[in-house]
Amino acid sequence: MARLLLEKMDAQLDLKAVRERFPLEYEAPLNNIINRELAAFARLLAAIRASVEDLLANLDGTCPRPLEVEALWSRVRENRVPDAWRRVSFPTARESLADFLAALGFKLSFWRELVEQGTASISSYWLPAFSDPRAFLHALLQTRARAEGIPLADLRNEFEVLDAPRAAGEAPEKHVLYLHGLSLEGAEWHPGDRELVEVTTTARYSPFPGLRVRTVRASETPHGRAALGQTAGGLHVPSARKRASKRGSSMRSTKPPEAGEAGVGAGEPVVRDFLCPIYQTA
Repeated sequence: MARLLLEKMDAQLDLKAVRERFPLEYEAPLNNIINRELAAFARLLAAIRASVEDLLANLDGTCPRPLEVEALWSRVRENRVPDAWRRVSFPTARESLADFLAALGFKLSFWRELVEQGTASISSYWLPAFSDPRAFLHALLQTRARAEGIPLADLRNEFEVLDAPRAAGEAPEKHVLYLHGLSLEGAEWHPGDRELVEVTTTARYSPFPGLRVRTVRASETPHGRAALGQTAGGLHVPSARKRASKRGSSMRSTKPPEAGEAGVGAGEPVVRDFLCPIYQTA
């Protein structure tokens, strides 16, 4: 079983071929994300390989690290992810070794397809395959910013929930792509009303439809620049934050209202804004 696992890992990732297919370039931020993601999976596979080789050597009586192998074998017998793997693993809440290996197989299958066929043939990106989804979404902003010379703070990602779990074809527009593979915990998506509702089943997770992501300028949105005060691809935009007049560590003050303060009734707490001492933002 261990030798079969080693044989399967040998054909998983070729980082040299990945760098040739997706070269690191300033104009291609998505290539940088792909290289970084696959390098992280390569480190995980290397840790798995080292553990399996130690286990085989222990069975042959030639392992120089019996204590480490004993700890590894104890975790395997309990169907739990070894600590050495979790330290370099993708973020996961799975404790079962079987579930962890199944998730790893699905992720590697997605990346293998992407490397073999290229990004142009990917109609929808499976978001759970990314160890850092926020970096992927931020790369979408960087792609348009660097291609058109637009300040990054003037761009944001707009998300539209689709009617299907996954988009059927490629995005017809420029700076548009599709995402799938999301799920909800503690809520369900009602396709008719297009809103979140209470759960109606005993399942822990419920599927969420696919998403259409469009990278737009502030001037291309109905809210204009004011929309940038929310989020851009899940990342807060510092330039749109409200500046404040005082420093401090607390965002709320219970100091009694002073005479002449407008909009504050007697006995009501005064809410004040304070500047972060590091980022100089509210």
